[in-house]
Amino acid sequence: MEYDAGSVSSTGQISSLTTKIKSIEFHAREDNEGAVIVGKSNASLTNGREIPPGEAYSPNFDKGSVPFSTFYAVFEQSGDYLDWTIITD
Repeated sequence: MEYDAGSVSSTGQISSLTTKIKSIEFHAREDNEGAVIVGKSNASLTNGREIPPGEAYSPNFDKGSVPFSTFYAVFEQSGDYLDWTIITD
């Protein structure tokens, strides 16, 4: 099991890595000007989990794992950031 962290600031796939992850936490930076929406490849401003500035979200995988490449982000405002932390399988 390994730990990694990073950030993304543009709409699209968060990572192209197919590494299986056991957990992920997304955190929208407090100084963001808009929400960030996270989801699968069909994420959009109207489809996905909205994370307001300064808040975090951790999807529940039960006891399974998913490829890191599963996740996409959509930004309401350009220049905003989404930080992430993962634990790999």
